[in-house]
Amino acid sequence: MEILNERLDRNKEIGHSMNVTTIADSWTRQPSYPIVRCTRMTNGRIRLSQMPHPGLLEISPEENVTQLWWIPLALTDARQPDFSPEGTSPSVWLTPQRPVLEIPYFSPSSTDHSSEDENTWILVNGEMSSYIRVLYDEHNLRLLARQLMINHTVIPQVSRAQLIDDAFTLVLIEQLDYNVVLNLIEYLTAVKDEFVRSTVMFHLTWMEGRIMYRNATLYKLFQVCYWLGYWTV
Repeated sequence: MEILNERLDRNKEIGHSMNVTTIADSWTRQPSYPIVRCTRMTNGRIRLSQMPHPGLLEISPEENVTQLWWIPLALTDARQPDFSPEGTSPSVWLTPQRPVLEIPYFSPSSTDHSSEDENTWILVNGEMSSYIRVLYDEHNLRLLARQLMINHTVIPQVSRAQLIDDAFTLVLIEQLDYNVVLNLIEYLTAVKDEFVRSTVMFHLTWMEGRIMYRNATLYKLFQVCYWLGYWTV
């Protein structure tokens, strides 16, 4: 514990007043877990923010403000994807005192939609480095889906499965549209990726057995997956 506290004390992102117990308490002493929203902004910046997963419990507006975590975040992107232990170490933190963070990420000149940065995907939480769900903006999700179609192996298997698992989960709580999931799993029609396919099958089985027929949107998702060959009766 002393060694961990010493390493935290050296971390400029956290500050000198923090310790392992305080960080751990944010995870063990409150219900639910966080969704981290990653939004690309103008002038090369990205916005990171946190909110509690609303599907696990009834959260009042007041609780929604106070349910905050210490969240270490690793980020990588298409320019130089890094899913190594070093690349998945936290580069930024969201904290109860700083639940929203805007950081410069791309060149400030990347406002032109034809620029290279504009067409560069960002991926947060590579290799499941934190216990979170990640909610991306639609543009970034389209870029990630395109990467999977062009060469899915650029994103490692665990990170691909986590990306799709997050998307299915966020559709269920109405944070994403079902078409996002269809775009992300479309590459499975062209390649054998059994580990990721098993993640898709898990969610489809869960939908069929519990909520599919009570939710028109999810029923349509299920039908399209069947037509595309992701699901067989």
